[in-house]
Amino acid sequence: IVNNARSVTVIATADVGEALSPPDEQQAPPATLIHRTSTPYESVVEASGGARVSIVNVDILHSSKSVARNYAVLACEESRVSLTKSVVTSETGSGVGCEGGAISLDRVLVTNCSNHGALLQGGLEGDTWDDEQQSKPGSSISNSQFVSNGGDGVYFRDGAGCLLLKNVKTEKNAISGIHVGTGVVGGTAQVKVDNVASVGDRKGGVLIEGTKGGMGRDAAEELAHTFSKDVQVVIT
Repeated sequence: IVNNARSVTVIATADVGEALSPPDEQQAPPATLIHRTSTPYESVVEASGGARVSIVNVDILHSSKSVARNYAVLACEESRVSLTKSVVTSETGSGVGCEGGAISLDRVLVTNCSNHGALLQGGLEGDTWDDEQQSKPGSSISNSQFVSNGGDGVYFRDGAGCLLLKNVKTEKNAISGIHVGTGVVGGTAQVKVDNVASVGDRKGGVLIEGTKGGMGRDAAEELAHTFSKDVQVVIT
């Protein structure tokens, strides 16, 4: 757990005792953080209180006995977590969670989670977009995959700030690949899409909740058109 506005960077290298530059293509195999516990509400990595956490080339495996707030990695309370070159699995919950924080995933595989691959609900205050479609200070997922999870690949809901999806693939998730739920009322002003692919997600590539607390039918259809024609989009 990292809190109180601290900044922490973890990089796994051939010698984890040395502080080296981020790994290149010739890097050593990643380190693995494993936390299995019968205590509820414990993540492998949790950032709170405005903390900034960056993890490179470290795989994460999680199991914790709880119904709610069950994540391998959690950003909350105005904090940020950045994962690069990582494989994330939660045997009991969701792989990556955001509750009043922000996440950045790059070259991350989230797979075989009991619940969602990523569950984003509640982002940093004041999330807006700049002219280059980068979130300030919202969440971003790029060059990443969500495979064989027990819920959605990515579930984005309930005022979760801004989200950029770039070069993202979802495959064989038990619900949808990308689920834009209730409370996300900004449409394309809140969700930016650049090359999202879906293969074999049980209920389709993208689910957008346009009514009953969603962004409205017109905004949902506008957002749907930003996805590739190869991706099945369902609007409810």
